[in-house]
Amino acid sequence: MTSGFTTRFSAARDLVDDPLQSFLLGLKLLSELLSDLPNGHPGCLVATICYYERLFDREIQETNRQAALAWRRRFRGMFEEIMAVYTLREPFDVDQLADMVSTVIEGGIVLSKALKEPQSLPEQILVFRNFVKMLFQPVQHA
Repeated sequence: MTSGFTTRFSAARDLVDDPLQSFLLGLKLLSELLSDLPNGHPGCLVATICYYERLFDREIQETNRQAALAWRRRFRGMFEEIMAVYTLREPFDVDQLADMVSTVIEGGIVLSKALKEPQSLPEQILVFRNFVKMLFQPVQHA
């Protein structure tokens, strides 16, 4: 799935120069990719290793930690580009915002499996997309 993420966000960046619009397009493309999986997302090793950490040695746990940090850095970079052009409506720590991308995806996988509703994952990504859009909309003064 990592290559699917990279491909979608890279394609969005190639199509749109504006960092916010590029990120929103990347989320839309990712949602469409995940909607196309007939039985939903097969699961996630990151979540499995966290839930069953006693089954994995320290090296695997550290690899998992480094993967999560790599996702944080990737999405932090995207949000930093957006924040160089747009102002946040509310103050957020950029790392927390970056982690929220992974949280929505991981949580969406769990939700879709628990409910046996494969569309829950792509729908959660679209809800997050709307959140990001609202987060960077200019404040309207009356």
